[in-house]
Formats: sequence, structure tokens, C-alpha cells
Amino acid sequence: MDADTRIPKFFLDGLKFQIARHPHVDALTTWVAIEKKSAVIKAIEQAINWGLELYLILGREAALGAFMACRTKLAKTHPFDETTTVCEDVYFIQKLVEENYSFEIYKEPRYFFSSRRIEREGPLKIVGIAARIQLGLLLGKDFKTDHMGYVMNGGGYYTKSATSPSFPLTNIQKFLKSASADQIAQVRKTFKRLQALTQELYQ
Repeated sequence: MDADTRIPKFFLDGLKFQIARHPHVDALTTWVAIEKKSAVIKAIEQAINWGLELYLILGREAALGAFMACRTKLAKTHPFDETTTVCEDVYFIQKLVEENYSFEIYKEPRYFFSSRRIEREGPLKIVGIAARIQLGLLLGKDFKTDHMGYVMNGGGYYTKSATSPSFPLTNIQKFLKSASADQIAQVRKTFKRLQALTQELYQ
């Protein structure tokens, strides 16, 4: 869990309930909530949550390092890949799933995702960085050297001046060619939800 992640009063009780319902789960995460509720922030919040579901549909399970949990033995035997510049949390979950460990995403309870980076960089810049990273993940990009503009430097990051990375769009048809008809149908449904969220910003 990130140092600036916050949890509501009854979050742990809700998580205990979910684990009781799924006692064999090996790793988990939950949907996020962002406390500041402007129209843009609301859209980002919902995009994060539907993005997690999208990866689940595509068989590319993922979680945010802001909050995820796993069995103690797995934390010891499957350390984060510290050689990657971003997405070590995603790779961690994907490796567990590849080894047939179970993974769940719970819609409730929800933890409070920090909006500090969004506020510092600006929503449009963050959305651009996120889109670039997600496309890279879908296309199997190696993040060993390129942080895609998402600098991870602990609290010190927020005291430094921001840089302005470029955001080239990448064609994802290469990935979608390998998806099943059912996966594509679900992806289209999810993208329609995200499109509707985006349109709300301009109403």
C-alpha cells in the first residue's frame, strides 16, 4: 500500500467480509475512490476502476500498487521486480496468475486513491501518461529503461519540477487480433462506458 493511500473507517471490516466469502483467494485488490469529486476526478476514478475490469476481461490481470494484498508466503517468494521503471505492481500480479494463484478484484470496499500526482501534473497530462503506459502493457513493451513520464521517487517527486514527456499514440490492433470474439465484445462495452464518462466532462 502506498504511503499516501487512505482507507475509510470500515474498509478492513469490508475486506474481512470479502475474504470470508472467498477464503481461497491468494491475491486481491479493490476498486478505488478519490475524495475530491470534480467532474474530471470522477471520470478518472471510474476510468481506473473500469480499467482494472478491462484487464481482467483480457486475461491481463492487474492491480495498482496503491493497494493490493497477497498471502504472506507469496510476498516472500515473489518479490517485486525492481529493475522495471513502472508497473512492477502489474507484473507482480500477472506472475502470480501465470503460476495459477487466484486473484480477485472487489468493487467494495474501496480505498481512497491519492490525487496528489493528478493535482501536481494536471489531469490531462496524467491521462496521457496513463494511456501511454496502458498501451505499452497491452503490446508487451519492456519498461526497463523508459518510465513513460511516470517518475517514481517517493515523496521527493512532489518537490521537484515536472517534466513534459511526449504522448505518442500506439495502434493496439496487433493485440486485439489475438483476442476472442467474446473478449472484444466485452472490451467494446467497457470502452463505451469510458467514452460516456469522457463525454460527461464536456456537457
